[in-house]
Amino acid sequence: MTNVKDEKESRIGTHLKSMVQAPPGYCIVGADVDSQEQWLAAIMGDASDAAGLDENERRPGRTPFSNMALAGHRSDNSDLHSVIANDLKIKRDTAKILNYARLYGAGITNAKNTLISTEKYFIGGYESSTFNYLVWSARQGQMCTPVLKCILGSGLSIPQNCTGTEKQLFLDTFMRSRMNWVVQSSAVDFLHLLLLSMDWLCTEYDIGCRFMISIHDEVRYLCKDEDVGRCALALMWSNAYTVHCQSTKRACDLRDGCYRKGTEDRLN
Repeated sequence: MTNVKDEKESRIGTHLKSMVQAPPGYCIVGADVDSQEQWLAAIMGDASDAAGLDENERRPGRTPFSNMALAGHRSDNSDLHSVIANDLKIKRDTAKILNYARLYGAGITNAKNTLISTEKYFIGGYESSTFNYLVWSARQGQMCTPVLKCILGSGLSIPQNCTGTEKQLFLDTFMRSRMNWVVQSSAVDFLHLLLLSMDWLCTEYDIGCRFMISIHDEVRYLCKDEDVGRCALALMWSNAYTVHCQSTKRACDLRDGCYRKGTEDRLN
């Protein structure tokens, strides 16, 4: 079900989703979350940076990484991938691969070893606050999803009675996987909250649609033709609710920035 650019056209299944069609009288309504993992990691960095601030001063976009993720635009080369590409004089697609590799503690061997073997705080870099949050989270004994606090398994949790040298060996061996899991599990929380909100809104406002499929950061609903507009609006509202929940759970309050008075009436 992949949907990526592949210049060599060697990837099996590319654009397979575009072949799925709705029956007569129905439409498929859906969307994917733009740069989901990057946005979630950026909010984590803001949470790390905001820990010592007064509640009224906590806002998304305080750290460089978060600011570029939330306010940057590809059109003017102010987004993270374009900034890194310009700094390193490389292609944007190459910078994108590098950014996600660095985000999960991979990349240059020396940088990787630094991430998994030190307790020092990172300062001065675009992603310093994000790395601080990920390293701190990855060193917790019990791995649970950041927002809903769900435990999806014990494979990455520190074994019981594991202390001293054995504990450090476990952390060093699985640090990158644990850092990756912190972000990926946030995406799981995001999907669960989004689906729950959509179920509530569609029931509350009698919107004729049903959940069809989710693929990573995408959701699709099968909707009656006459309810397409209301379904799309409900999906936008659900995204706003979910973003707000993810942010406030990490002490970065969005306040009323995503709210527009009167738009809820359009669901009726």
